[in-house]
Amino acid sequence: MEAFRKKIQRRSNLCRAYIILCALLMAAGVLRQPTASNYIEFLRGLMVGMEVVLLFYWARIYRTLKDEEKLQEAYRRDQDERERFLWSEAARIGVWGTFGVLVLAGVVVMYFSPAVAATLIGCGCFPALLTKLSRLVLLKKY
Repeated sequence: MEAFRKKIQRRSNLCRAYIILCALLMAAGVLRQPTASNYIEFLRGLMVGMEVVLLFYWARIYRTLKDEEKLQEAYRRDQDERERFLWSEAARIGVWGTFGVLVLAGVVVMYFSPAVAATLIGCGCFPALLTKLSRLVLLKKY
């Protein structure tokens, strides 16, 4: 249980560090000369959204660390074999779904821009390649 508590504490620390990093980056962006770029506004909106989600996630972790009953419930959920199986199946579907969508988008975009198509196809193949390589490593290890 102490190892799990340390794991949750590490998540909390990483979450706080990322919240502070996002706040600093947003402050640095505000102090800069303002530019009316859609790209900059998109990134700013993305960082604000991530900041809000991380604040809620960190608050939940903080409450879990303060209450022993919630910590035990989180430990049971973390160690549940059914939950692990469902996450692995969902990850498999996500990886192969991403592969299919990005490769299909790359083929469609190839008509307009070969560079963007190559990027999309490369990004689509990377998770699938990484999955296969990690499977080979794990098969040799276990």
